[in-house]
Amino acid sequence: MKKIDRIITATDEDPTYFDFLPSIGTMWKNYGYRLTCGLVTSRTADDPMVMKARKYADIVLLKPIPGINPGNQAKVSRLYLTTLCADETVMIADIDYYVFQPQFFEKSAQEVTENQLVITGRNGYDDTPDEGKFPMCGVMGKGNVFSQIVNPKKLDYQSLLKSWIGLDGIDGKEDLSKRLYTFSDESLLRFLLQSQPQRAIYLDREDMKNQQASKRVDMRAGMWAPGLLFEGYYIDCQPFRPIKDMDLIFEYLKLKDF
Repeated sequence: MKKIDRIITATDEDPTYFDFLPSIGTMWKNYGYRLTCGLVTSRTADDPMVMKARKYADIVLLKPIPGINPGNQAKVSRLYLTTLCADETVMIADIDYYVFQPQFFEKSAQEVTENQLVITGRNGYDDTPDEGKFPMCGVMGKGNVFSQIVNPKKLDYQSLLKSWIGLDGIDGKEDLSKRLYTFSDESLLRFLLQSQPQRAIYLDREDMKNQQASKRVDMRAGMWAPGLLFEGYYIDCQPFRPIKDMDLIFEYLKLKDF
């Protein structure tokens, strides 16, 4: 079976997101995946915070770029990091994303080709104002395919991200200089794929409708049942931010001592 070689995620120093790294890193390690995490920071490799982070992932230090919100920079840094992975099959994941059924993604990985990304869940945006977009979390493919889509001119990191400032291609949310939660990396990738539509294979996520997934523990929406969790019903989890009330999730995932 074709396997995902590496999970790609990123964060800045904001504890709202950074504090997920120990548990997320331990989870992916327990599943047997290598995790690369971009860290937007001015800290150096010998900083205690960075050294602690390296316990849980391969950390890539990324200097903050003036004019770009650090949270937005972290989001798009995942796209940049995929381009460094050559012929590896990589999957983008959120720093606050817990997985109960990794086989769900391994099944999608069987559809990855030498020329195309696999994107799951676009159907969840049907009949909404964001129709045509798709979840960034779970996008997967070969590193060199990401590179051809994301960075065809082979720009360096800062030049690449600066080239995304001022974009206004489809819904106006592609502009990397926008405020946090106004910019959308999903909009950006959709825009980048617009000129190469043949580069994407879209798979439905059957439990998704109106941007919600019925087989997801959605803590923020209060849409889940602990009994179903332990019956193996759920695929994944979107937790509270900042991290809290995770005892049952950690018990199910057998996460401890991190």
